[in-house]
Amino acid sequence: MRDLIKPAAILFLVSVVVVVLLALTAGATAPVIAERIKADLDAAKKSVLPAAATFDELKLPDLSKASDGLSTVKQAWVARDASGALVGLVVSAASKGYAGPVGFTVGLDATGKVSGIKSGSHKETPGLGDKVLLPTSKVMKQLAVLAPTGPLKVVKGNPGANEVDAISGSTITSRAATRAVSGAWELSTRLTAEGAWK
Repeated sequence: MRDLIKPAAILFLVSVVVVVLLALTAGATAPVIAERIKADLDAAKKSVLPAAATFDELKLPDLSKASDGLSTVKQAWVARDASGALVGLVVSAASKGYAGPVGFTVGLDATGKVSGIKSGSHKETPGLGDKVLLPTSKVMKQLAVLAPTGPLKVVKGNPGANEVDAISGSTITSRAATRAVSGAWELSTRLTAEGAWK
């Protein structure tokens, strides 16, 4: 019995020291990580709506039970130019992909036309689903120039109005991107010309 107490006590002390060191490391790096996340988000907002000088966050209601597209919206900002004039809306969305949520930043100009889309964090299959998320992919190129007039839909071949042609073998990821843009558009229809809730 005595032979077990000493190794158990040593193991316990080593575990306590490791936990304390991990806690100190997490505490020391948390502000740096938070600043990096904020800088990445600021850069994404500016990249999808370059005409904007400021981004004022909208207070959103709970959208989790909203329509398919609108439920993807996590944050939104009213974008204004240097003179304070409304130039559009930027939306941060998370849409269900093949391997989990896929993050997107979507910009819409004041007329509701998509001004840009940027993919964020995801776990889509490398070489397959993640190809949809590249700025040069067929889906992202289509989404980046849309002027939606209604909810968007994914089709295979010959897209019409409010439709996006999916990439074969990556339909789920194509739908995820399309849902995010559709949600941003739907949110924009619920705002006044000044960028407030109707």
